[in-house]
Amino acid sequence: MPNSKSIILSVCLAALSGAAQAQGANFFCVGEMAYGRATVVTALDAGRPGFVALVAKQGENYAYLDSANVWRYSNVPTIHDYRIFTSLPPSYDFEFCVPRLVYADNGEELACTSDSSWATGVELYVTYGAITPQIQADANAKEQRFEALNQRLISVGKQPRPPFDKMNYMQQAALADARTKNYKIAGIVPLFDCRPPETGGN
Repeated sequence: MPNSKSIILSVCLAALSGAAQAQGANFFCVGEMAYGRATVVTALDAGRPGFVALVAKQGENYAYLDSANVWRYSNVPTIHDYRIFTSLPPSYDFEFCVPRLVYADNGEELACTSDSSWATGVELYVTYGAITPQIQADANAKEQRFEALNQRLISVGKQPRPPFDKMNYMQQAALADARTKNYKIAGIVPLFDCRPPETGGN
């Protein structure tokens, strides 16, 4: 449970970082560790298959929060790196430690921090992807064209193409939506310190 210091921070951070609060994220201490919370809303896509994601960005450095609540350094995570649902909830709350967003190897785990100076100014983005009726219709149409092409190839004695991967096509389309139209800033990490005063904290 958050300690009394976390309660004070959650109330006072509006003064420290009004933009972050207004955009939906809030930050607090759990013991001596810096934490945050952000929400993604799936709106009309609730109930459809899909995924949700939380991404951190600072300059050219990116990280994502994986399904085990671990921050991993990556500029191009795949759909399987995110939290997948057979039925998307109307909203989803991420609760996460504040990472030390420093350059690392792709996929490498990033450490959490008690002092947000390692992450002050990091932009947090929430997003989601869903297999929408439009994506399904596009996939069905592409599959039909693919099958028609293979029938023509076979009819003239040519080798047909490998089977069309319909599921991969739909997943990639959902991922494209997540990286563009559903991608929204949730907040910016403010400066705060969860260490005890005698060790440099607030």
